[in-house]
Amino acid sequence: MDKCDLIPSDHFETMTRSAIETIDRESNLILDGMAKRGINEVEMILKSLQDVGRSLELAIELKIDFVASQHRSASRAQETQPPRPDDAPGVQQARQDTFERETQPSLDYLKDLGILTSIDGNTDRDSVEQKIWHVITAKFPVS
Repeated sequence: MDKCDLIPSDHFETMTRSAIETIDRESNLILDGMAKRGINEVEMILKSLQDVGRSLELAIELKIDFVASQHRSASRAQETQPPRPDDAPGVQQARQDTFERETQPSLDYLKDLGILTSIDGNTDRDSVEQKIWHVITAKFPVS
């Protein structure tokens, strides 16, 4: 974890299956960052949901330019003391490489399933939050 790596796949699968199985089926469920782990783990999540009579109805991608991401991390590294290890420049490049290798194919897979909505994440935090809530409430109207 100190190297900002993802937890091992077998641990992730155990924790995810356990969480999905124990959450009340009437409750809404948000899975943050599920696509970053690769298609196999996205399929595992979909299967785990199916096993308990649930389905994934919406996936949201926050699209952000790599250079903008680097600038945000550099700014955060200057503002946060001590700096977060995952804001180091080498870590940012490793994240981009992982994104291209594992996350993008997962996002393409979710898009092919017809459940992916992309949101421009290059704007300010409040605008991004408003866009997310708009997508969620359009899909799941609040009564």
